[in-house]
Amino acid sequence: QNMATYSTIHGLRLIGSFQKKVRFTKATSKASAITLQNLTFQDESYYRCIFNVFPHGSFSTEICLNIQ
Repeated sequence: QNMATYSTIHGLRLIGSFQKKVRFTKATSKASAITLQNLTFQDESYYRCIFNVFPHGSFSTEICLNIQ
């Protein structure tokens, strides 16, 4: 499930229920950063960040979010 997308043409787009939980702190075609807010224990999970960069392909990493 996508949280958000960014493109130089269309800008930022937060998707669905993530509109109230995700805030972009940096969004460019070369680097992006988000802050998560208003989280609950149901948000605890593994998340994957995927960058689709034309023409170089896709780059991704995973993070485990633990709510305390």
